Amino acid sequence: MQRTNIGVLMGAVLVLVGFCMGWLGLRGFGAGLFIDGWQLLSAMKERGAPFYLLYLLPIGAMAALLAALFHRRLAANLAVCVGGGFFVWAVFELVHLLWRTTFAGLWLTAFGALVLLLAGLTGRVRAA
Repeated sequence: MQRTNIGVLMGAVLVLVGFCMGWLGLRGFGAGLFIDGWQLLSAMKERGAPFYLLYLLPIGAMAALLAALFHRRLAANLAVCVGGGFFVWAVFELVHLLWRTTFAGLWLTAFGALVLLLAGLTGRVRAA
């Protein structure tokens, strides 16, 4: 039985490399401003605990990487926690940003599009 969890190993390496690469940026007039994961953390310290929890992403990735070499099940559990935790945080931040910068028309349109999608899918299943 193979003890190394290759998928978790690859995912952990991608997280660690990606954390040091650009996350956000602005381009224009021949120049640009880019922020990586570490810079985002230092710039957002005033946001409090949610951004300090983001430090758990590279720490968790390192733990998953080490676990991936020796214990497949532990590596899988860590991968679910680290990956899932990041996506919960990212979705929360994205919705929070959109909530502050968009208006009711966009949300009503998005809700209507969701209703259309669900109604269409339900109609296709019933028509089959």
